[in-house]
Amino acid sequence: MYNKIFLTIILISLSACAGIGIKNSTDPYKKLEYAYDAMHQSRHIPAERLIKEAIIKFKESNDKAGLAEAYFTYGNYHKYEFNVKPLIKPSNPVDAVKYYDMAISLYSETGNRNGMAKSYFGKGNALIFSKKDDACKLYNQALNEYDPDGEKFLINQSFKTFPDMVNAFIEKFCI
Repeated sequence: MYNKIFLTIILISLSACAGIGIKNSTDPYKKLEYAYDAMHQSRHIPAERLIKEAIIKFKESNDKAGLAEAYFTYGNYHKYEFNVKPLIKPSNPVDAVKYYDMAISLYSETGNRNGMAKSYFGKGNALIFSKKDDACKLYNQALNEYDPDGEKFLINQSFKTFPDMVNAFIEKFCI
């Protein structure tokens, strides 16, 4: 009897990190979408696996725009402790910054200014608790790169526009 209970507890524990219940796809863009879903559920192991799989697929197909998005997602993954709550202390800003820089480089190469803007903003958020002056410069860089007529992307729903969101962070942390 106790063996069955113990085995059940072990299996439930393992399923929490093994990716059970996490969607998957062969489409690397869908993999990134599902990685965000996993991050929202604090399922960091399957989230990271999906991001790494997307990176491999984008590299294989030489899709620089997709690879930039995957690096941006990986920066977000490292930025917070697998928790999407805003303004918590970053878990690994060094890795986050590395992936944001890789995303910025590819977004620049592909001419995606809004990709650069959101990456500068993410990089600023990763540094806000350790290098405040650098973070504030990155927030301004994000505003300078942002093109209201460019590619649209999701932002925190508490804000109407990307500039509104960035300006709120500048007001809270930089002024």
